[in-house]
Amino acid sequence: MPKSPRKKAAARRAPAKKRKPTPPPPVIVDDETWTTGDFSLISSDDVRFRVDSMLLFAASRVFRDSSETSSGDKLVHLTDPDFETATVVRAVLDLVLKYQYQPLKGDKQGTVLDVPPLVVRVACFLHKYDCGLELLRLEDCVFERFRHYPHYAGFTRDWFIVGALANNVAACTAAINSTAVNIVPHPNHSKPGGNCHYDDAPLIPGNMSKAVKATVPRHYLAALALGWDSSGPGRSRAVWAAQFKLNLKP
Repeated sequence: MPKSPRKKAAARRAPAKKRKPTPPPPVIVDDETWTTGDFSLISSDDVRFRVDSMLLFAASRVFRDSSETSSGDKLVHLTDPDFETATVVRAVLDLVLKYQYQPLKGDKQGTVLDVPPLVVRVACFLHKYDCGLELLRLEDCVFERFRHYPHYAGFTRDWFIVGALANNVAACTAAINSTAVNIVPHPNHSKPGGNCHYDDAPLIPGNMSKAVKATVPRHYLAALALGWDSSGPGRSRAVWAAQFKLNLKP
């Protein structure tokens, strides 16, 4: 049925729909240190790192496999806004290609963190991209680093998480045995019949933030929580560690 003259006039008066402008492409900034190499890693905040592909592929099976199936472009644009930033990539490359690791300089200390500390984010990156040997090396570096700074509040938490990502049960057990030494009931919550609050124990699952918990493999986190619940009223470190190992299931 043909449109009436009134509808035709209304259609002529209707403004044309405006197309949304195409956003400009992101501006890629070159890192000041990593400037040579035949392979490019672009961080989620658009910083380009040029590295030697042979060294990178030797460290990461994921990057090696992706290059073999790609169209020939030696480039990976990372996208995770928390775990693949320039800060994380820089620390990863220092560890993987320079055998250096000093990421603790800007790390927040304490129990509740909105963003996991840098050492944990580096470990998550290495785990995601299957850098097995480098993850074990990181676990050793973390232990040595924290051994000289025993008062760092997040020591056992970070040591446990890196150990869990490296599937190193011995490291996780050692972290539990270390954190239990510092567990002291809060004086305001230690009355008979009351609930004790453990202030200086960042490894206790109840003291971990949601963001930090998300970095721990689920079976390790479950075993950690079950071990803590089974550690008895005295919160024995030996019992907690033993129950953790007992409850750890793949």
